[in-house]
Amino acid sequence: MSQNNTYKPIPDWKKPKALVLVWPGGVHRKYLLRFYAYFTSYFPDDIKLIYLVKNAWIEKEVKDFVRKYNKKINILCLIIPEVDDIWIRDWGPIPAVDSTGKTVAIKAIYKPRYLSKSATYKARAFADDIAGRKLAALLGLPVIDIPLIWDIGNLTHNGEGTAIVTNRLIDDNKDTFTESQIRALLRETLNIIRLIILPEEPEDETGHIDGMVRFLDPKTVAVGAYP
Repeated sequence: MSQNNTYKPIPDWKKPKALVLVWPGGVHRKYLLRFYAYFTSYFPDDIKLIYLVKNAWIEKEVKDFVRKYNKKINILCLIIPEVDDIWIRDWGPIPAVDSTGKTVAIKAIYKPRYLSKSATYKARAFADDIAGRKLAALLGLPVIDIPLIWDIGNLTHNGEGTAIVTNRLIDDNKDTFTESQIRALLRETLNIIRLIILPEEPEDETGHIDGMVRFLDPKTVAVGAYP
C-alpha cells in the first residue's frame, strides 16, 4: 500500500475561501429550502457560497431564495445531475494539501451499508459517489483515490496527525483490509499518525463520529452530551 505522496487534510476550523453545499430542492429535501436560505444570512460576505444543483432551473430557485436573506453573498451554482442528497460531507472528497501546498481531493468509496437496503438507495449512493468526483473536477482539484469504503461523516481530525473514527470504518473494510493495514494506509496517504477508534453509537445506523466528537482546534474536542 505504498503511496507516492502523503497529503495533509485541511482542518474543519480553518476559514475557507468557499463553502460548498447541496441545495435541497430536487434532492428529496424541499422542506429545508427556507432554512437553507435563512442559514446563508449568517455567512460572511467574503466567503463564496457554492451550491450544487441538479439542473439550471434549480439554479434560479437558489438565487431567488437566498437573495431574500443575504443580498451581498457571492453565489456560484455548479450543475451536477448525479447529486442526490444533501450530505456532501459523507460522499464528497476530503480537502487536503500536498507537499507543495497545492489543494487536492482525497476520494474514498461512498458505499454505506445503511443505503444498501433497496435498489433505489443503492442507486442513489452510487450517484452521489460519482457526484463527489465531479465536484472535484469542477473545482479543478486532482483526485487522489483511497481504496476504503468510507463516508466522511465518520472522520474528525486535528490537522496535525490525529484523527478519530468509529469502528464502522474497520467493519466496512474487513473483507479487504485488516485494521493494521487501514492504519498504515491512512498514515501513508493522509498523514494520520494517531488513529483513535471508538465504538459506534448504539442505534445510529450511520456509524458516524461527527455526532459524537469533533475537533475544535488541534488540542480541543467537543464531546456530545447524552442523557
